[in-house]
Amino acid sequence: MASKNAAVISRLGQRRQVVIPKGICDDLHLDVGHVVALERRAGAVVIRPQTLVDRDDVFTLAEARVVKRGAKDIAAGKVVGWSKYKNVRALDRKSR
Repeated sequence: MASKNAAVISRLGQRRQVVIPKGICDDLHLDVGHVVALERRAGAVVIRPQTLVDRDDVFTLAEARVVKRGAKDIAAGKVVGWSKYKNVRALDRKSR
């Protein structure tokens, strides 16, 4: 059995596409549609799995603090189920 670091031969396709062998994709947890970074290094091409984060999906510092506080409340058992919260909010509105 070949080493995981052994070179694998692949052919450059007509549209400059290269097939990454299944074993390598499995090892790197790559699947169709995943993004990879390509880097030219010392006469070679290095392909690395890449995670992209949409700027709109990143918390602001204030949002991160709220989430952290919420996580502490959950860990301390200071939580109310949605159905109970909904009923309490409905009673609050009626009492106004």
